[in-house]
Amino acid sequence: MVPAVNSSSGAKSKDKSKLIGRVNFPLCTIDVVSERHVFVAGGGGRAKTGVPNKMEILEIVPEDAGGFRAETVASYDVGDVIMCSALCPIKDSRHLFLAVGKGGVCDLYRLSYTLQKQNNATRNGTVLNHASTNKIGDGGVRQRHVVQMAHQTKNLGNLGGQGDHNPAKDPSGCVGIGNGATKLGFEIRAESSFQSDFNDKEDPFQRVVRFAPKKGILLTGGSDGYLRAWKSPAFTKQFEVKAHDGDIDDITISIGEESVVSIGKDGRAIVWSFQGEKVMDLTAKLPVEDKYGFRNARFGGIAEGNSGECRLFATINPMMRRRPLKASYIVKWNPHKAFSTELLKVAGADLFSAMAISDDGIFLATGRQSGCVEIFIAFSLERLYVCEKAHNVFVTGMAFLKSAGETCRLTQSDATLVSISVDNLLKAHCIPPQSSMGVLGMICFFICFMVLVYIVLDLFGL
Repeated sequence: MVPAVNSSSGAKSKDKSKLIGRVNFPLCTIDVVSERHVFVAGGGGRAKTGVPNKMEILEIVPEDAGGFRAETVASYDVGDVIMCSALCPIKDSRHLFLAVGKGGVCDLYRLSYTLQKQNNATRNGTVLNHASTNKIGDGGVRQRHVVQMAHQTKNLGNLGGQGDHNPAKDPSGCVGIGNGATKLGFEIRAESSFQSDFNDKEDPFQRVVRFAPKKGILLTGGSDGYLRAWKSPAFTKQFEVKAHDGDIDDITISIGEESVVSIGKDGRAIVWSFQGEKVMDLTAKLPVEDKYGFRNARFGGIAEGNSGECRLFATINPMMRRRPLKASYIVKWNPHKAFSTELLKVAGADLFSAMAISDDGIFLATGRQSGCVEIFIAFSLERLYVCEKAHNVFVTGMAFLKSAGETCRLTQSDATLVSISVDNLLKAHCIPPQSSMGVLGMICFFICFMVLVYIVLDLFGL
């Protein structure tokens, strides 16, 4: 019998999140670009309301008084609203590519570093104007639209396939080239696009996109219910399969890229091979008879486990909302044992809307319709953190910053989650470092222990 875990553990607070950024458009999707950079996108849609449809790259930077914030370092007006995104570190390329869904089309953008001359800026990093001086990386692609670029003041970290660029710079973040100070920045170029959703009953709409870097395959799902695979770098179609009745809401790829799981508006979760063959329907034995549907799914690695070993997590919501309100659930499966269920967690009546897992597989996060954000230990599904009013409305997306040492030092946390919503806010949720004795503490403990032993021996005359 699968153990059921209650969700009552974890300290509660109405808002212990940290506001790290604010944009001028509703946020729909978020991805982590590097140790210090996140990508966000969204907008007001096709309605002529004056709300822009944009994508931005933000850098996590330290604050003078402690803490950190997110500064916009690149901004790009996309015309139509972006509802989903995936970073694509394509092999044998010095660039990072970005796949985004706009309507029924998947657009590809090239992200590359730039060096920008600091023409009119203060030494404290407040940049008023920049002129591009040199682009880092190979070029040769026709430019359709170049991003408005802002400064970057710190080490960019590893962009996965971007190459190793680490120009020497002074403590203010400026890079010395010739006689002028420069800043590191991003350039975003529109590369190509292809139609990924072919709904002929209503407007085509790509809802989700994921990238399998080892296989170089991009997976898309949309309003026509088809799961499609595209092979990079030309993104030719590998297969398409009618996966769900109605929209595909989520896709996740196993760590070793053996399996793909799709979740549809029909409430089903289906496991597929990379050849487009159906493996099985995922099931969860719930303690109630009401109709439930899957909402999100994520594969997560095993901390200190073998490479490719992972677990699958999914959130489950009741399909019908009626009183008394029914509980939602989190389920954990072992994909290496025929997707056998390992753990089932009762998670309260608030509906799930978003999900994320840390790159080291230690932490799992969920977002709710009420704007609540929670962080769990992935191994046991024990809740470590809950912020009941992180956002004023439902959480649209979330992502953990990388677990690299640079990020942990910057945020002074073991893990940092960034959540977004249509309230235009970026909120950070931090798991503080676990207390430990340390070297000095161990030395003091050893000295005290030896003194205690000496006193005891002296009392007994030994």
